[in-house]
Amino acid sequence: MIINKLFNQIFRRTKTLNVSYDSSSGSTAVIFLHGIASNSDTWKPVLPIMPKNYRSITIDLLGFASSPKPTYLDYTVKDHARAVIRTISKLKVKTPYILVGHSMGGLIAVEIAKTKPKSVKKLILVGTPLYNSKDILRQSKIYKNNKQTITNILFYVYDLLIEKQTLTLNAVQKILKVAPSGFPLMLDESSWYPFKMSLKKTIMQQQTMLDINRLKMPIIFLYGRLDALIIAKNYTKLANKNSNIKLIKTNSMHIVNKAMSKKIVESLK
Repeated sequence: MIINKLFNQIFRRTKTLNVSYDSSSGSTAVIFLHGIASNSDTWKPVLPIMPKNYRSITIDLLGFASSPKPTYLDYTVKDHARAVIRTISKLKVKTPYILVGHSMGGLIAVEIAKTKPKSVKKLILVGTPLYNSKDILRQSKIYKNNKQTITNILFYVYDLLIEKQTLTLNAVQKILKVAPSGFPLMLDESSWYPFKMSLKKTIMQQQTMLDINRLKMPIIFLYGRLDALIIAKNYTKLANKNSNIKLIKTNSMHIVNKAMSKKIVESLK
């Protein structure tokens, strides 16, 4: 047991992830990646309206739902992307494919596109939290000086979530009690370490905006006007510099609802 753990730590072995759904048929594969502390139920509103000519695949991210939860990884965006890439390879997915990422899944989709640009036909990024790491540090300091804004409150909450395990887990359980059945929120003691490290290493320590500037494939940002977890001006900054980026707004929050699902399907064309 100890020897196996040391071997994993030294060689950083990449895990194959759980594939929760694969339609198997279709000329172009569309791979759906959910967000942090979630699962593939995120895509329940989308799958029934997917055109038959697409192969729909939903994957549980590393550390969440039915996928492995190794404690020897740091859950950086590279760790997440490697696991997804290995899973795609195992499925023998025909390239190029389309990646649809919700929230943190969007950050992972960008990393995959950066790593394997010839394999990715298009990126559809839904409610993706694009932050500048320097902004996070600066806004956190501003918050501590009582100059509170929506942006620095968000980063303060992230810090709080990381530090307060019991508080966070209790809050999740209360949310689930009033949420509708199948609500895509999944966080317990078994996924606490992946959650904490993913929030810290993938969401709060990112260079995704720089990576997007180097990508050549079409990129669509889908986001809700009522989404409190995104900074929409960062999308605009990227779109102003990059002609392959398209912005689409909907009247929604940080969830994939019916309206957002329709826009996702429309964006496949």
